[in-house]
Amino acid sequence: MTGLYGLRRGMGGISMTWRRKPKLKGTDAVPLLLIDADLEPELVEPFFLGLEHVTVSAERAAYVFQVVDKTGSKTQLLRGDNGPGRVFDDVVGVIEAEAYQRTVLVAGTKAVIDKMKSHPWLQTIPRERLEFVHFGALRGIDRWKDRDSVVVVGREQPPSQAIEDMAAALFWDQIAIYGGRGGEEPIERVTEQLPLVERGIRIRSGGAVPVDVPVHPDRRVQLVMEQVRERQSAQAIDRLRLIYVEKPKRAIILGKLVLDLTVDEVVTIDQIAPSKGERVAMRHGVLPLAKTDLHRIAPDLFQTVDSAKRWITGHGAANSV
Repeated sequence: MTGLYGLRRGMGGISMTWRRKPKLKGTDAVPLLLIDADLEPELVEPFFLGLEHVTVSAERAAYVFQVVDKTGSKTQLLRGDNGPGRVFDDVVGVIEAEAYQRTVLVAGTKAVIDKMKSHPWLQTIPRERLEFVHFGALRGIDRWKDRDSVVVVGREQPPSQAIEDMAAALFWDQIAIYGGRGGEEPIERVTEQLPLVERGIRIRSGGAVPVDVPVHPDRRVQLVMEQVRERQSAQAIDRLRLIYVEKPKRAIILGKLVLDLTVDEVVTIDQIAPSKGERVAMRHGVLPLAKTDLHRIAPDLFQTVDSAKRWITGHGAANSV
């Protein structure tokens, strides 16, 4: 059974979430200024009544690619589709190609980042060229401002129940029930997957590219969801400090999200991921066409001699030995 104010009773006990006003000493009689790139007035109002909201717009100096044929979910990246690990391997290829030419920051969920850190070839790239951070450990950090490129892998999307509990705690006194003073309906709970809603990616050349995004049917829950999901991805991009830069940097968004930024190119993963041959050539400056050599120098790409032979045969070098 589900309660209405963040109180939830289920198997194994009762879960409760609540809202507490921030402890700000000495601010009752003086003006208070909140500066937050992700501030959502409706979420802040329960803590600071009568808040005046002012937006200062700024365009990021970055050339932005976005992959839209993959959702970037943890399931897709960690378990794979179209064959075990296929999407993850393509993402590793994109990161490898970026780090070959630029200094790169990669951000994603903790589980995905941990797997990337253990990748045998990515481990060989110096930290000066490639660094990783998960979504929960990047806000407010300034040390990546000199990086040339940022790659955002996937999205942070907690279970709907967790976000619903947070929203219930935020908005409990706005709900008209049990004689409450509010006028809104109880928080809507979703027991199945979130419905997909068409939204538009803003394109620099004009117009928008439609993509389907999971959206919670309760507006208040969706506001909280976007703080965790969309805004966290935007925070990752902003670690490069893209407002005052001498020349535009690069950002690659690997996943179906609609962020508040302008995208230059909408692509598929196959369009930007280098082939296995290109990856070998980047690493070693040569592409062997002998199956044993290919397997020996790139065992992460060709796990067996037979797999190397099949790749060579499939790419027009059937007479190689």
